[in-house]
Amino acid sequence: MGKINFYPWIGFLLLGSSVYLFRNSHGSPLEFITSTIAVILFWAFHSMKFSFTQVRTLLLLLAGLAITFIILQDHLPFSSSEATTGIWQGLDINPALIGKLKTSHKRAFALNFDHRPTQEESYFKLGILPYTNDGLHYSHLKMDLNEDLMPHAKKWARETLYSKSTQSKSRSIESWWRKDFRYSLSPGMITDSHALDQFLFDRKLGFCEHYAAALATLLKLSETEARVVVGFAGGSWNPILGQLTYELADAHAWVEVQNPSTHHWTVIDPTLWISPTENLVKFELLTAFSLSLLILTLGTIAVFIRSRKRDPLE
Repeated sequence: MGKINFYPWIGFLLLGSSVYLFRNSHGSPLEFITSTIAVILFWAFHSMKFSFTQVRTLLLLLAGLAITFIILQDHLPFSSSEATTGIWQGLDINPALIGKLKTSHKRAFALNFDHRPTQEESYFKLGILPYTNDGLHYSHLKMDLNEDLMPHAKKWARETLYSKSTQSKSRSIESWWRKDFRYSLSPGMITDSHALDQFLFDRKLGFCEHYAAALATLLKLSETEARVVVGFAGGSWNPILGQLTYELADAHAWVEVQNPSTHHWTVIDPTLWISPTENLVKFELLTAFSLSLLILTLGTIAVFIRSRKRDPLE
């Protein structure tokens, strides 16, 4: 038996790994296809010999690439200036819905930036929910706030927040919540008729939707105009592609407060008071690693090609 040459196997292993990592570092379908074809053509054209075996191998690799793309296309991100998932459009806010999305890492969409997005730029608003009656479940349908459903929250807001500025009100609520409130994706259903009171003075456990709804209601009870906003926040930043990619798990709810003099709406995210790292923009470390591996792939295949023994007459 002749000596087994492991170079091609190492090269193809690195090729597969680099393509997989590049895909998972939020590359678009076009970049996924381009990078893979580039490596395959590099191997083919530098072999200096086009035998039937080589052509067949090349065709098999291209066919494998096409099949892989078809299988993975539902999981690949796409670039867009607006969301196309339609998850929240026309839907009421629902704890079970956000909770379910928080467990899914399927990619939702990507936004293009010419700079690293700031924390404020990482909030992508899909809808506004300004109405509620119980203070904890917001909707786009017009409802009047029923203060009889939140006697303890009403009393606390009037005694603590009433004469303060909007900024001071926000700081007072933040100080209270930081003490003993906790973040959880499975806080259980709140079915009490006094839902807001149960959340604020009994459970003290919830995720973004609960905190956004509770904050907006406390501000409303102290005569500050506020509304719940739903969309995506955080995401993974890819500096090579200039893309901020959101997964379904990045679904989020926060609050907008209106300035009475300018009528300008300002973002307040109470979830960051409870879980400071929940919605930060993440740097995609796989980007640099996948590109490095791609270069290593090319180098390995080049060494394999140069080391092949050829007929001196060729």
